[in-house]
Amino acid sequence: MGLNDTRTIGRKIHAETNFNSSELARFSLALGVPPKDLLNFDFDINPELIPPLPKKGGNGGSD
Repeated sequence: MGLNDTRTIGRKIHAETNFNSSELARFSLALGVPPKDLLNFDFDINPELIPPLPKKGGNGGSD
């Protein structure tokens, strides 16, 4: 990681910047674990929080 490791990690945790695959590799190297271990977690999806998909047709949803 760079000179501002703590700042970089904080920005990722607080979603101030995007987290991409190259950064996943950097984090896994720094932590000494395989990248897949950083992505191995359970989570629940609340269907009420998922917005509806836009309608097909390309008219911006103003059917």
